[in-house]
Amino acid sequence: MTKRFFALVFFGLLSLSAFSETFKPGVVVIGGNCAGTASAFQASRSGVKTLLIEKSTQLGADFTQPVAFYKAGLYQELVKNIYKLRKDSTSSINAAAASTILKTMADTVKNLKLQLNTTYKSIKKSGKGWEIKLSDGTTVHTDVLIDATSSNEVVSATGGNQPIIATPFVKDFYSNKLYRTSVSVGHDQQSGEPYFVPLAALIIKGQVNLVAVGKIAAQQSSADAMLSGQAAGASGAFCSFFKTTTETLNVRTIQSELFSYKSLAVPFTDIQTSDPDFTAIQHISLSGALQGKKSGAEFKFNPDSTVSTEEIRLVFKEYVSRSQIWFLDKKIEKMTLGDMLSLIKYTANRGDELNREVERGWAGSFNFKGKFDLKHILTRREFVVLSESYLKPFTVRIDLTGRLGS
Repeated sequence: MTKRFFALVFFGLLSLSAFSETFKPGVVVIGGNCAGTASAFQASRSGVKTLLIEKSTQLGADFTQPVAFYKAGLYQELVKNIYKLRKDSTSSINAAAASTILKTMADTVKNLKLQLNTTYKSIKKSGKGWEIKLSDGTTVHTDVLIDATSSNEVVSATGGNQPIIATPFVKDFYSNKLYRTSVSVGHDQQSGEPYFVPLAALIIKGQVNLVAVGKIAAQQSSADAMLSGQAAGASGAFCSFFKTTTETLNVRTIQSELFSYKSLAVPFTDIQTSDPDFTAIQHISLSGALQGKKSGAEFKFNPDSTVSTEEIRLVFKEYVSRSQIWFLDKKIEKMTLGDMLSLIKYTANRGDELNREVERGWAGSFNFKGKFDLKHILTRREFVVLSESYLKPFTVRIDLTGRLGS
């Protein structure tokens, strides 16, 4: 028995050594709840080796199925996989079923390692990154640490401070420019009112490469928590992938990465992720060129409504200063296609060839209905698609407050 014991210890040490040598994570997530699991999935899918540490044997143990949720992101993927397995989309889903499917999904995610039934013993800074000693004797070094615990216990253990923005759920969408930095959305569980989560709400003040999502997620439904988790994962992956820190985050790059995985930054209830113009509508809405309309639990884009020069004038002046000259003698209640092409020509230095270009792509690449007609009353959807193609306000860099050019 003594020989067998020493053999087990010897091979156990070898396996720990092999683990530390062969898998060096750029992101470590502590906490395998819904938000933590989503963080780990997103960081891995964004191309960074990721280690998820969970003290229990379950993933998503806090899972509950809300009555309504945004059909987006990892939550929607999880629900689809569960119903596909059951061949039944009517029965309710419990935490045990969610955990089983999440583990199965994890097996297919490249760059992701799970370490269940494991806790951390200590965490300390190591250069710009972190050194974590685990209960199994492993020491892990990582670029970025994500705290997904419900009380932000990892933040406390590292002597961390509050997030840059202490109030994570912003319901007054356009009171300032912070909406431009949104990386997650949700509905208030009491009032049902929609909100967004700015990127700075996930970033711990004064602690480089520490991202915290657990305390935010503890106040959200499982669906919304997973969206916030994806935002944390994309932020961590950005730092590791580009060899940078949370002090130099590129908001637009992180948002774009989230959209490629069907997550949300603007909580439109009338635009689904399956909409062919979903990404363009998110982009232009985040730029502020067209704003949504909130009514109770609804936040709508209204894609078939018209566009006035008054609603776009101030934002376009901010993005393209010379556009103010175009707006000087323009006060149009319902813009036409001709008006839009005139604006593009003036601000983007295009000539009449633009008309022919748009006409060629009208029913094809733009997928617009009807015929090309300069007198056609422009819809908000058409405005978005043309703005995304020719004016590109979303490509202008912003800082964590939403100010341009930082």
